[in-house]
Amino acid sequence: MTKHNQPPRIPDAACAPLSAGVLMLAVGLFGLAAHQPLLFPSLGLAAALQVETPDQASARPQISVAGHLIGLLAGALPASGCLARQTRPASCPRTS
Repeated sequence: MTKHNQPPRIPDAACAPLSAGVLMLAVGLFGLAAHQPLLFPSLGLAAALQVETPDQASARPQISVAGHLIGLLAGALPASGCLARQTRPASCPRTS
């Protein structure tokens, strides 16, 4: 313990990278256990935003989750339309 019975503090320059690394490690291990690729580029950006500026409104976890869900829907809806059609438009890839 340091002066005034406070635990030692991690320096600010090391806290953000360590926090983001721990978050990425946790998600990576979860993906490894689930046999699913759960790490993707925007997740790193969201983690960095949350550990660097946690008091900003844009760093709230609800905002990150909502943004990722919107991105998922934006990609999944056109893909599901391509897969569900009998006759494929030129923009849908062939799967055979």
